[in-house]
Amino acid sequence: MAKKDLIVLIHGWGGTDKSLLPLSEVLSKDFDVLNFNLPGFGGSEEPTNVWGISDYAQWVLEQVKGKGFDTFHIVGHSFGGQVATQIALLSPQKVKSLTLIGAAVIRKKSNKTKLIGFLSKRINKTGLGLFSRLLQSSDYSKASDKMRNIMSKILAEDLSDKLYKVSIPTLILWGEKDRQTPLSQAKTIKNLMPKAELEIIAGVGHNLPLLKPEFVGEIILKHIKKW
Repeated sequence: MAKKDLIVLIHGWGGTDKSLLPLSEVLSKDFDVLNFNLPGFGGSEEPTNVWGISDYAQWVLEQVKGKGFDTFHIVGHSFGGQVATQIALLSPQKVKSLTLIGAAVIRKKSNKTKLIGFLSKRINKTGLGLFSRLLQSSDYSKASDKMRNIMSKILAEDLSDKLYKVSIPTLILWGEKDRQTPLSQAKTIKNLMPKAELEIIAGVGHNLPLLKPEFVGEIILKHIKKW
């Protein structure tokens, strides 16, 4: 029996391999699927240093290499989409297709981003004080000191000026009601990437692949088979 192609799934910030497990099950009907916890998530060991996007991208490439695959398709959600895009930039010859779901590749300085950057430099280990109350429900406040520093670094890594280099067939999937990565970003990404197609899913927000895994999986399979 011929070996199946591989799809690599990359979860978002604060997510785990369990976040994308339902989507993985849909895709595994036709593909081998690699679904894992990124370092620092889901109880996995945190990076020893303050990693950026390229560090996470290289780690994913090592996981694929360890599975014996030379080429693969890649699907990234949110922060995972940022990592997926960096992989496509680093190793375009290995990536057969790219699917970006609510991908956080545009990191222009918002007030929240500036505040998190300030906090990561100014707040010591004794507590967040006033800022803890401001960010008590955010990913930042839930993270360890190391992961807060990583988050601050990642939030400063905007990929928009490199998107024109991604010539791999790309599906951009976006929830119409996404507030974390607004729909305007999806349209910007599509305009910057030469081989990108955009599909907007009505009535859904940022957690599109978690809420509609079967629907999302079928769309991804349709596009990959077409390519």
